[in-house]
Amino acid sequence: MAWRAGAAGAGIVLILAGCAGREAPDAVYRSSKGYRVALPGPDWGAVSASRADVELRHRQAPAAILTNASCGPRLASHPIESLRREILAGFSGRDVQLHEAVSVGGREGTHMIVDGWVSRPDALVRVELFVLRGDRCVYDLVYAAPPGDFARWQAEFQRLVASFALE
Repeated sequence: MAWRAGAAGAGIVLILAGCAGREAPDAVYRSSKGYRVALPGPDWGAVSASRADVELRHRQAPAAILTNASCGPRLASHPIESLRREILAGFSGRDVQLHEAVSVGGREGTHMIVDGWVSRPDALVRVELFVLRGDRCVYDLVYAAPPGDFARWQAEFQRLVASFALE
């Protein structure tokens, strides 16, 4: 499970470089892990070397969206808060803006917006995070951007979250 925190942390760090990857995948991503999400438009490029199921970076700004599922009976039985803490383990100086229980696509979960530093003291990033529990998987939906730009693309991430469904 430590790789989940590493993957999310690495993705957050990578957004600060502002690099775009290959062309965005189809408008809907269907995971072999049994879920689907609608992807944002052409302003986002997919990262081919990501450990997440989908990692998208904004083509002209340091912003990223990640979706990932980790499956197995051990994960599905963990408390949702411990799973959330693992994802944010690489953050320092955390300032929680929002923390609430949610239901997305019929799945129980937690929703957070957190400001924190991921590497250098001047690399402040705001992260919106949904951690959802399924019967056999835990689903992470993450959006990260500098606080000053965060609201600019948040609606695109929220549309992705609203489209989350198990198949």
